[in-house]
Amino acid sequence: MNEFLKSESVIFAGIIAKECFLNFKMQDCRMKNAKRANVRNRKTG
Repeated sequence: MNEFLKSESVIFAGIIAKECFLNFKMQDCRMKNAKRANVRNRKTG
């Protein structure tokens, strides 16, 4: 039973880590896009 719980928590931790990583990448993309948009707005404005 203990081994099962251990492996479950490892899998769960892996899923959480992947989710966090994906969220981080998404935010990074949004930040870069926002910066690009700001530069564009400054040039036109």
